[in-house]
Amino acid sequence: MPKKFLPHPAAEIFPIDEDAISTLADDIRQNGQHFPIELYEGKVIDGRRRLLACRQARIVPEFTDIKTDDPVAYVLSLNLHRRHLTPSQ
Repeated sequence: MPKKFLPHPAAEIFPIDEDAISTLADDIRQNGQHFPIELYEGKVIDGRRRLLACRQARIVPEFTDIKTDDPVAYVLSLNLHRRHLTPSQ
């Protein structure tokens, strides 16, 4: 397993649903990892759940490095329309 990757502070804007990790791990075990975990400046900016699920499934995760001028805007753009968020989130 690769070194421990820490989350980028911008990625922590959105909470992780811990209950969904096992389900995702089962899916990754059966079907593989469909999308790489994105790193920005060596930290996970997108894919924290995928990373945890890969570890649980004992699958070596795939990574890609991204470039952005605004990591917060990048995370917001990725997440605002793909999650079921409550108004307070």
